[in-house]
Amino acid sequence: MATQYGALSYSSRTQSPTRVITRAMVEARRVLVGALATAAVVAFMSAVGWVALLALTVTVPFATIVIALAVGIRHFRQDRRALA
Repeated sequence: MATQYGALSYSSRTQSPTRVITRAMVEARRVLVGALATAAVVAFMSAVGWVALLALTVTVPFATIVIALAVGIRHFRQDRRALA
């Protein structure tokens, strides 16, 4: 006699309910590990994204200030040469 529990089916003559439950637990563990691995990858990518965004929000204004200072210093030096 075959009995079915969701996706699992077994024959009471060949497999005991304990063995079927063990198989179900192994499958559930496999699904859980897959879900945890996916969540870990998503969390890591999200953290990398936040770090990249933070780096850009710090780097772009800093680079703008440095470039503005370099242009200003260059302009000031050219003015001094023109006056001399």
